[in-house]
Amino acid sequence: MKEIINIYKNNKITIENYIHTLISSMPKDFIKSADKIFKKYNFVQLIYEVDKNYKQTSPIICRQDKKSESIGDDKSHYFLKLKLDNKNIFVSNPYIHYPTGKASVSVVTANNDKYTVFDIDLIMLLEHLKMIEHNSTYDYYKKIIYSIGSTFLSIISITLGLAIFDLAKQIFEHEVLFHTFQHPEYKEYKILGKFLISLLPLSYGNL
Repeated sequence: MKEIINIYKNNKITIENYIHTLISSMPKDFIKSADKIFKKYNFVQLIYEVDKNYKQTSPIICRQDKKSESIGDDKSHYFLKLKLDNKNIFVSNPYIHYPTGKASVSVVTANNDKYTVFDIDLIMLLEHLKMIEHNSTYDYYKKIIYSIGSTFLSIISITLGLAIFDLAKQIFEHEVLFHTFQHPEYKEYKILGKFLISLLPLSYGNL
């Protein structure tokens, strides 16, 4: 996150100029054109509108769904530091987007008596602008592989733990509970054999 913010700060003017160009090139009815915007710009996470009193007037439109339950909510606390520039656009400082946990910036543009808010994935924006090299597909499959690997390690640990527990149980029963004066040699081999048999699933799992 720190590196991303530093890249953003070092290229802030370039990035904000691009955002200005981006907003001016979009269809003016942002809400009705949301699907087209999402399709063309993969870094846009969500869009919604508020009126001049900062009351939400549209659903929060995300890539996967629309959330209408917050229509009518007072969003004024999000606009306390709103200072539009000469093109009626405001770009926030980077922050962590709470639904996604991603580094983001918010962009607000004023149009007549309403404001349109865009939440933008900062990493994908920087990638789009060729300021960083970030492979989202690679990261996705890497997470899957690590998840599968950690699952198998968990299974191996449980299997090994049960095998060691069974060996300890056999030794305890043989040496303490059922200790006799006679010690047939086959009992020791039987205990060791049970332990090795219990490890067979673990061995096959590593093939």
